[in-house]
Amino acid sequence: MALKTLLVLPIREGDNFKISPDIGLLYLGTALRSEGFDVTLLDCPKEKFSFKDFKDFVQEGNYDVVGFRCYSRDHNYVNHHISIVRKVSPSTLTLTGGPHPSALPEFVLSSMPDLDFAWKAEAEEGLPDLLSYFTDHGRDIPEDLLERVPGLVWRKQSTGLPVVNQPSFGKDLDSYGIPAWDLVDPESYPGAIWDEYYPILTTRGCPYPCTYCNTPGLSGKKLRHRSVEHVIEELRLLKNCYGVRRFSIIDDEFTLNKHYATRFSEALVQADLGLKWDCPVGVRLDSLNPELLQVMEAAGCENLAVG
Repeated sequence: MALKTLLVLPIREGDNFKISPDIGLLYLGTALRSEGFDVTLLDCPKEKFSFKDFKDFVQEGNYDVVGFRCYSRDHNYVNHHISIVRKVSPSTLTLTGGPHPSALPEFVLSSMPDLDFAWKAEAEEGLPDLLSYFTDHGRDIPEDLLERVPGLVWRKQSTGLPVVNQPSFGKDLDSYGIPAWDLVDPESYPGAIWDEYYPILTTRGCPYPCTYCNTPGLSGKKLRHRSVEHVIEELRLLKNCYGVRRFSIIDDEFTLNKHYATRFSEALVQADLGLKWDCPVGVRLDSLNPELLQVMEAAGCENLAVG
């Protein structure tokens, strides 16, 4: 029987965050489903969950694995979520990944006593392997197998000290598939600047060494691209299945390769999907030129942030 896996966006307090689909969890949903795992996604802020609501949800779902997306502001919330899982279901495997554990993997594992594993950088390749080992061995996964899982952060049995495996950054982004948009109800999310928000990744990675940014640590220093055809396929799915009218490219370096950005824009014109789009995360000003901006505008780009 397939492991029941719950992927969670944790409870947050305050107003300085945006409720939106998490593209990272949607990609993990696709990666796990492709290996036969049963996946559920829970967006606690969107559902306005309290910790009691979360406890009831986990108790009712009887999940084998619960994993959390974690930014630095989420540390204490995720820790509390994990303690709830441990009390409700002691045998459940607990995981966390995202920007915070990618930047501070040893600290996260050491400061969350009920956490089984953390993840450094991308997990599409390693997470299905870990869950397969968990299926075969339960919680007593041999250390020689743990050492094989790229990006995994785990405790050495003899010392209890964290071990951080070297992350892997897959070269073929198309092999990760299209994000599992059906795990959420995209139409139920509020818009940001516009009346709807559908985040799209066309590239991963960044070659620049900016000291204030951990993008190279999250997705590698080498810029990797999805094929233009693969991105158009996702956009066609979003329009046909969910009536999407606009999308947002959330790459860190969408226009760094001008040839790719141009080909994408030209393909979008040819696809005749009638979509508007923007680049809210930002593009480097020195990566732009008049010709690229003109073809992006012709393809429906209405707005971009620059740095």
